[in-house]
Amino acid sequence: MYTIKKFLKNMVSTNSSFNEKRERMVRAQLIARDIVDKEVLRAMAKVPRHEFLPADLQDRAYDDTPLPIEEMQTISQPYIVAYMIQALSIKKETGFLKLVPVPAIKLHFLQKYTKKFILLRSEHSWHIKQWQR
Repeated sequence: MYTIKKFLKNMVSTNSSFNEKRERMVRAQLIARDIVDKEVLRAMAKVPRHEFLPADLQDRAYDDTPLPIEEMQTISQPYIVAYMIQALSIKKETGFLKLVPVPAIKLHFLQKYTKKFILLRSEHSWHIKQWQR
């Protein structure tokens, strides 16, 4: 039987302080608000949100709020990300196409969550990046 305790025990840990914050985020912000998709929870538990923030905001990485990142964008509130992915009912096998700009953390999440995605990016010219695991 799948339990929250078993899920949290299997979370990836790189820094105990961030791991504890990530665990609290998954429990208090996601599971408590009816995010039940195991793959969404697993991906959210693995993404090191703090690595995508400026040093002065890393301690707030797992807070229940969006935070500013590069190029006048924000890193979305964890619950909103999980809610959208769960609502879309996408599965690991689902291909994904995104027109950017897209923050690096969203790309990282997609790499953890889907088997394949295609990224189209236009800065000065179009770039196509395909990723498949």
